[in-house]
Order: sequence, then C-alpha cells, then structure tokens
Amino acid sequence: MPSFRICPNRIGRLLLVCGISAILSGIACAQTTTISPYSRFGPGELLFNGFAWQRAMGGTAVATEMPGAFNLVNPATYDGDSLKVFEFGLSAERIVQQQSEVEAISTNARLEYFAIGLPFKRNRWGLAFGFVPYSGTGYSVTSNSPVDSLNSFSTEFSGAGGINRYFISNGFRVSPAISVGLNTSYVYGTTDRSRIVRYADENFFDTRIIESTTISGFLFDLGLMWRLKLKNDSRLTIGAACGLATSTNAERNLIWDNFRTNAFGVDVIKDTIVSIEDQQGKISLPLSMGFGIQWNDAEHWVMSADYRMQDWTSYSEFGESVPQLDRSYRISLGAQYTNDAKASAYFRKVHYRGGLFHSRTNILLRDRHVDEYGLSIGFGLPLRKAFHSQFNVAIEALQRGTVDSNLVRERYLRLVLGLTFNEGWFQKRRYD
Repeated sequence: MPSFRICPNRIGRLLLVCGISAILSGIACAQTTTISPYSRFGPGELLFNGFAWQRAMGGTAVATEMPGAFNLVNPATYDGDSLKVFEFGLSAERIVQQQSEVEAISTNARLEYFAIGLPFKRNRWGLAFGFVPYSGTGYSVTSNSPVDSLNSFSTEFSGAGGINRYFISNGFRVSPAISVGLNTSYVYGTTDRSRIVRYADENFFDTRIIESTTISGFLFDLGLMWRLKLKNDSRLTIGAACGLATSTNAERNLIWDNFRTNAFGVDVIKDTIVSIEDQQGKISLPLSMGFGIQWNDAEHWVMSADYRMQDWTSYSEFGESVPQLDRSYRISLGAQYTNDAKASAYFRKVHYRGGLFHSRTNILLRDRHVDEYGLSIGFGLPLRKAFHSQFNVAIEALQRGTVDSNLVRERYLRLVLGLTFNEGWFQKRRYD
C-alpha cells in the first residue's frame, strides 16, 4: 500500500540551512537597512516584509500565492504544499534626495530576507520560519539657524540602527476552499539617535542629546484565504490579513550634556543635565489590516490587487505619543504573464511581472503627508532540473516626499534579487 515518508538526508540538509540562517541573521543585525531623513520618527522606516517575486508585482501580497512559494504577509497561503521552500533575497538601491536646490546621491544594499517553508501534513499544514528586517533607521541631517544678527548655531541630527523580525509561520487548510494562518514573530533591535547643537560663538557651550533604545517583543499576524473555482479552470482568491496591536518591551539609555571641543578635537564636558541608564518601558505598535484579491487563469495570467492600512496615531514610546506619525495606507496592483510553463523553449517558461503602487506613509510633517508612489517590473527565471524553483529579479522605481514646505523628495531605483528554491519533502514508497 503506498505511503509517504520524509527522506532522512533532506533533514540533514535542513539542519545545515538552519545553521546558515543563524549566521545570516547576525549579518542582518549589523547592516545599514535604510538611508532616509524620514526614518527619524517612531520605529524608523517600515520595510517591505515580502519576497522579490512580490516586489516585481507592485508589492501585492495579501492574496498572492504561487506554486512552490509562500507568503509572509498572509500566512494562510502556506498550508501544506508537498515542497520544501527556500527563499533568500538581497537588494541594492540608488537614492537621489533633494531639499530646495540641494541634492545628494547615495547608495545602499541590504539582506532582504531568509526563509524556509516545510510541509508537515500534505495539503493540510505547512510551517515556515526565517527573518526579515522590520524597520530601519539611517539619517544625518544638519540645519542652520540664527541666534541674532551676530551669532548662529547648527543642529545635527543623526541616527542608525533597526529592528529585525524573526518569525514562525503556520498555515492550515480547513477545507478545500478556505485556509487560515498565524505568524508569530519576535522583534529585536537597537536604534541610536543623537542631536547636537553647535554655536558659532565660542563663548557658548555646545549641547547634545544621545539616546539608545532597544526593543524586544512578540508580534502576531492572522491570515485568511478563500479560493473560488471559476469557469475554464480559472480561480479567484480573496485574502485578508491582520497584524494585532501589541506592546513590546523597551530599554532606553539617554544622556544630555553641555560640552566644548578643545583645540585637539576632544569634547570636554561642562555639566550633565540629564542621565538615564537602563530605563525600562513599553513601545506600543498599532493594529494593521490588509485585504487582497487575485485572479489567475489556467495557463498564462495572474492579476492581483491589495489594500493595506495601519493607524500610527496610537503608537507610543515610554508612554509618549509621536506627533509626526499618522494613519498610513498602501494600494498595490500587480500582474504576471507566462507564455507556456511547460514549453521546452526556455524563454517561453519565464514569468514576466509588473506592478504599480501608491502609499501614504505614516509620516506627517508640517501638516503635509509624506506620500510614495512607484512602479515595478521583473521576471522569474526557472532553474533547470528544479521543480518550481526560480531566480527572481525585481526593479522598482519610486518617489517619496516632496520639495514643498522645505521637505525632502527622495527618488529610488532599487534592484531586488531573490532565489526561490524547492525540493520534494514527501516521497512515495512502493511498499509498506
């Protein structure tokens, strides 16, 4: 009587991959995840928690599902496929920032994600784990202001750090049409911020505030998928995802002092105004909601749309709200076309992707929302002799912010490279 078993040598390879993931997570803790003055506020710039193939489709994620892939945004998508899934991604970006007539160009690269999906019960229960950056802080801004007609001062704002997200995702198929899922994530990271005021008049002492905050705690995300079969073997998928509001632990160190820089470039402290060590508190993260729809025919097309929102007015740090944070939303549209997935000619099997997106970020400055919009293109290159495995490429062009009201406009050109690799987890035995 035929039965299924898990191949032992694949378990050994899985343990090896787990070891590699631990090394990569250490690298992720040390990387610069973002370069943006808008990362000054709250937890920093919120980063996309998804994979390269999703980025190529405008970032649609709530209802998107592909053979041999899973979806961190909606854990219900991974509900027991028979394939072990390995996801790995990197990105590089060129950023042009402009304020009034001043322009700056910078580049950045980061590890985007590392994840493994395992089917524990075929077509019933799937589990995934890995990590993605949750948010990033990286900025250095200087402003000059007059004291009077004879004196002026400069204020230097700088920050670095970020928060990583380590997750375990479970997906369950409760009926042929309905799946549910749960992400359990542990977030951890440290953000360092400083503000230094320097006076042109040497008779004034300079002043600075240096703050370091470490966050640690759990996040929980729920997912739901409803699959409807239509005519001509096409299918409509409706998805919903909810990130529960949560309160995480936080520890803060802060020092505020007056100082003067001597002739040797050494800062000599005059007095300390405030000194806080190992202050324990809470950081409250708000509820998030997302809704999506995907349609695909039997052979060629996949089309998807998303709407996601989050109310950051309820965010707080150590009991204090952040007035620069407001409600955010994102609208995404995406499509994929495949000529013939079973063709012998290689380029007829390539997945061609594109998308559009618009978002109102969670930043509100000078009574103006910081909006973002862009487009993406990409493709999935099938890997020979590897079922549903592919090398994914996504190119995003986007703009964030405006030069109005003396704000900063940012233009990004981003390349995201991802590997989706699959391996059969269940093997059929001929005899019991």
